[in-house]
Amino acid sequence: MNHATGLDHIGIVCRDLDATAQTFEAAGFVVTPLAAHEGGRTGNRCVMFRDGGYIELVSTLPGGTSATLDRFLARHEGAHILALTIDDPEAVAERLNRAGITSNASRSERPVDSAGPIARFTLLTPPDRPEGRVHLIRHETPGALWQDRFLHHPNGATALAEVVLTVAEPAQTAAWYSRLAGRSVV
Repeated sequence: MNHATGLDHIGIVCRDLDATAQTFEAAGFVVTPLAAHEGGRTGNRCVMFRDGGYIELVSTLPGGTSATLDRFLARHEGAHILALTIDDPEAVAERLNRAGITSNASRSERPVDSAGPIARFTLLTPPDRPEGRVHLIRHETPGALWQDRFLHHPNGATALAEVVLTVAEPAQTAAWYSRLAGRSVV
């Protein structure tokens, strides 16, 4: 398939990863252990849902820097990353190229925690939007992230069902996301 097949995750950019994780835990979510990204400058903790999707809490790590996260934080702490699920990165990249959307393709991996498996995924990332960053993602090792120990939240949450964007130009933004996802605007 050369189009997005669903909502994968949202990324909440924060200044204090531990404090943000504690807020989510206090709201009844199970939060994964810290996972450092490649290079060790940034890291995340996630809220995984058994019926699909997840929330990524992301921040710089002590001693680390990230111009991208700093740019997002200059606007506000909160959701700045949206990821859509894809099945065939090569076919999607070809479609995006035909649609005039440049995207950087990368393969990445990171440990889920210090003792856990390695999560591997392929990302297509077009230029950042005013509302934040968008990824098209295929998880190569979904079982590494969606582990049973992370999927049962005391608050009963089971899925990330939708994301609402608040933008200055809704029609233009919807048209761009339609081109990106390869789906009609509803």
